[in-house]
Amino acid sequence: MNSDFEFSSPAFKTEDRFTRFVVRGRQTHFDVQRASGFLSRLRGWLGYREAPLGAGLLLTPCDAVHTFAMRFPIDIVFVDGAGRVLLVDHAVPAWRIKVCLGAQSVIELPAGRAAWLGLEPGAWLQVRS
Repeated sequence: MNSDFEFSSPAFKTEDRFTRFVVRGRQTHFDVQRASGFLSRLRGWLGYREAPLGAGLLLTPCDAVHTFAMRFPIDIVFVDGAGRVLLVDHAVPAWRIKVCLGAQSVIELPAGRAAWLGLEPGAWLQVRS
């Protein structure tokens, strides 16, 4: 288990905070905004005309997402409680539902960003402040 990745910690329960993730074994990192309340997780990026460049959205706790009424495709990364990537769905268009049993959190990224970051099943993420 990766002790650097704890979704049960109070830091992950605070809305509108940013977290930096490092992909273990790679020289890359990315920042995400946390959405841990019911309404912020439900809303996600709805209402945006395009995905914010260079940003992601961390939905926690979460094991399923929808892209109803989304105006752009997104990459969806399902992560377990230890920080291991379980599943990556690339360029998911509007009006879809995606589920991953065993996921603790979901990271939404602009389409193409997950591949660019090297996020694939089995990759490990570490939290950096």
